[in-house]
Amino acid sequence: MEQIITLKVDLEHPNEAHHAIDEATKAYEESKKRWDAFEINEAKSRAQDILYNLCNEGYSMIWTVTDGAVGLTIWKNFGEPCVGQCYMPKENLYNIWVEKLVALCIATGKEVPKFITDKAGECW
Repeated sequence: MEQIITLKVDLEHPNEAHHAIDEATKAYEESKKRWDAFEINEAKSRAQDILYNLCNEGYSMIWTVTDGAVGLTIWKNFGEPCVGQCYMPKENLYNIWVEKLVALCIATGKEVPKFITDKAGECW
């Protein structure tokens, strides 16, 4: 995703220009961590739909949370190999429903929704 920002700096003071650019970059990175209410509700709704369908089709899931990662493993039958899994850095997407939706999409082979990849890229 490409975003363009216009920034006015005084080139007579390069240290202040560098500082302004650093601050703009920091503000941009922080903005990627925020999801609005619509995005969170959309992620929650889509994640719940996937979860419901998996359970309705007889699949079992185990969510794993460690200090550094969140994981999901899906089985049709515990006696057989898993049919899907995903492990990604913990709190990489800064919202539990967005994280769950991404993990479910990856583990089930679905495409991660555009509203997530547009904002966060593919940081998993």
